[in-house]
Amino acid sequence: MPKYCYWCAECGHQFEIIHMMSEVVTLCPECHSVDQLTKIPQIQNIKRASSVGKLVEDSIKENEEILKDQKKQRLEDL
Repeated sequence: MPKYCYWCAECGHQFEIIHMMSEVVTLCPECHSVDQLTKIPQIQNIKRASSVGKLVEDSIKENEEILKDQKKQRLEDL
């Protein structure tokens, strides 16, 4: 589950919480006010996702090379 950062307009408290994307957080854990929260965008989540994408791309390329080598070896064995 992703981690989200919130700011309370009532008391100014900032906090992070882990919850599902479909969940809606409305209660401040500090002052217990309702519907005063603003979700703060987190840039590092974007960076993390892009680095994971790069790892996946690298893994795909590596596996393609392995398959090419295996195919070549199999043809030589025939």
